[in-house]
Amino acid sequence: SSHLSSTHTPATLARCMRLGVALLFLVSVTAAFFAGWSLGRSQAPVIERPAPQRAPEATAQPTDVRATRGVAPPLETQSAPAPDELAYLQAQAQVPAPEAAPPPDGPALVDAVRAAWARGDKGAAATLGEELKKWIGDDASRALQVVALMDDETNPDLLDGMFRFLGEKFLKDPQVRAKVLEIATSHRDPAHQAKALGFLRRAVEEDPAYADTIPQATVQQVLALLRNSPNEDVRAQSARLLGKFVARPGVWDAMKEVALNFRDEGTAAREAAIEALRTGQDPSALGILIDVLKQDPDEKLRKKAAESLAVLAPTRQKAEVFREVEGLLGTETNWEVKGMLIFSLIRVSPDDSVGALQRAASRESDPKAKARIEAVSSVLADGERDWLKIFMKSQERIKRLEVQEKQK
Repeated sequence: SSHLSSTHTPATLARCMRLGVALLFLVSVTAAFFAGWSLGRSQAPVIERPAPQRAPEATAQPTDVRATRGVAPPLETQSAPAPDELAYLQAQAQVPAPEAAPPPDGPALVDAVRAAWARGDKGAAATLGEELKKWIGDDASRALQVVALMDDETNPDLLDGMFRFLGEKFLKDPQVRAKVLEIATSHRDPAHQAKALGFLRRAVEEDPAYADTIPQATVQQVLALLRNSPNEDVRAQSARLLGKFVARPGVWDAMKEVALNFRDEGTAAREAAIEALRTGQDPSALGILIDVLKQDPDEKLRKKAAESLAVLAPTRQKAEVFREVEGLLGTETNWEVKGMLIFSLIRVSPDDSVGALQRAASRESDPKAKARIEAVSSVLADGERDWLKIFMKSQERIKRLEVQEKQK
């Protein structure tokens, strides 16, 4: 044992020292390698990736809860729409939502029509008006409801449309007639009164028996409107309606008064009165018409008087009418009036008219008027006696003369 210790101790110690140095070197190298690797990683740039976007409803809900509530899965898990589907979705997004239709009741439709007119949309107003007509249908009570809703209406187009519709659908309905008669005689607005009077005139024209049901007190109210209303349209419509009542007390005298004396009240009422005179049986009508033809400066009224005279002329006082009309042919300056006088003359006595027209042509200073009178007299000279055929043939000759005149 001592031998071994003395012999191997130095060598063994030397090997241990070499082994320790090698181990120390290996540890140092390994430590240096790990230290460098750590240092390099700490200096490398860090790139942060954004968190994926998720739909609001898909936030942190358990899968079974989302499925139960019908919540869509996160957007990144949904498949993209096909091209055709995408185009469809884009087109749908560009289509404006349709306007809400008005409720199907009268007041709402009336309000909608008025609103459309107020904003100037006549197309919408017309469409809504058709809907309103459908809502009314044949129900007179609904028609009266609309009349009540329009009681304060001032738009003449809307008023005209309402009364025209009433005339088309309810002209013979007793309830509507009664309401319109009330409007005609007592409404505060002249526009409503005028439209109502026109409705009543059409009702009497289509149903003459209806005139017999209108009381005399109502006729007196209309006479008062004719004489006293400040509105010309009301006066004119009153005269046109009263022309259907010339046999009632006071109406005939009122027509004569208006025809002759209402020169400062506008022409429409006078025209209606002059036209009404042709329907009466009073011989004094001819004298009034001739007075208008002789004295009135308004050519329109003289023409209306000549038309009425042409209707009345064949019925009575033929000799007197013939003489008066022949005299008027020499003084009248308007051809339209003169043409009506010529046919008044022919209707009184076609045989005597040939000579009268030849005399009138010889006195005529206007070449065109002279040629026209000669054209009519030539048709008479050829033997035609039907006044309507005389008119047609003479018009053909007058047109040929006018063409020849233009070609010169």
